[in-house]
Amino acid sequence: MSSNLILISYIVSAILFILGIKRLGKVNTARQGNFLSAVGMLIAIIATLFKMDAIPLEWVLGGVLLGTIIGAVTAIRVAMTSMPEMVAIFNGFGGGASALVASAELFKYLNGKEVYLAELTKNSSDLTTTMITIVLSVIIGSLTFTGSFIAWGKLQGKISGQPITYPGQNIINLLILVGVIIAAYFFVVNPENMTAFYVILG
Repeated sequence: MSSNLILISYIVSAILFILGIKRLGKVNTARQGNFLSAVGMLIAIIATLFKMDAIPLEWVLGGVLLGTIIGAVTAIRVAMTSMPEMVAIFNGFGGGASALVASAELFKYLNGKEVYLAELTKNSSDLTTTMITIVLSVIIGSLTFTGSFIAWGKLQGKISGQPITYPGQNIINLLILVGVIIAAYFFVVNPENMTAFYVILG
């Protein structure tokens, strides 16, 4: 499996996490939300297994085993009424993991450009497509991470469930979106532009 396809798999998994979080907001769709989140994690694990040339098998199996133990213990101890909060946190970690994997791919390029470009050529990929995939993974993964913890805060009653609005909100949101798009463009054009990358990550 090519590097681009692996990164696209991470994007798909992050999108499924976001859809899962959205469906967790209603009782009648919470089960669908859990299912979408589980499928997203499965896709991410399978994509990681296809990347075994860069990751030792024992690290992958160790991570799966550790995650299984933590998930099982938490699921047993957490009350059923608190299950949506727990799933929101797990979704957040999944989105964060997607952003971290994409970030690691970037630093892999920065730490060995010639080797990295040779790998892309071998896998019939190109640098621009890879960087676009990295940008999308970071954006979607970061949104999933922050959105999940906001959802957790609302479910826990730590954050008000009422919409938070303020004058000029739509304009500010638009400016943020435009800023992210501009930063993404400059990053894809020049992957060594870490300022643009940190703007996207933030």
